[in-house]
Amino acid sequence: MGLTRADTISSVFTDEKTIEIIIDRAVLYYELHKKTQSSSAYRDFIRALNAFLEEISPIDYIPGLASKIGEAIYMNLWDAEIDSSLLRKTLFDIYKVSRNSGDVNELRRDLYEILSAISDVHLLEDLLKANYEDKCLLCAAILTIVIGTNP
Repeated sequence: MGLTRADTISSVFTDEKTIEIIIDRAVLYYELHKKTQSSSAYRDFIRALNAFLEEISPIDYIPGLASKIGEAIYMNLWDAEIDSSLLRKTLFDIYKVSRNSGDVNELRRDLYEILSAISDVHLLEDLLKANYEDKCLLCAAILTIVIGTNP
């Protein structure tokens, strides 16, 4: 017995509600850590971010991408005062693109805004070009969030 259209829509709705809850939790702890520098808030943020990563997995591995992004990033998201609404939007756009239901150009704009604040964006210009593969852009966005939230 296969899934009906209603089952599929219900499953997508449930998945989206679950991811919204996880993202809201991550953003809450992001804000708390930003205001208090609390190690427990940071730990809870990382837990929520890990839950988010589990929901969007598998994530493609792109050789050399993590080191390229890591070399360009010189500031974390908190020190750059990245607004929590941008973090929320970026995480949700990552989710939608990972499910092939999002606008890759929206994610590209989110990524550019974050990278402009925390890195030497000129070192990463090729990542932001319109012809860059979607899976590479998705991986770059995820790595930017992960690397950009390391202390």
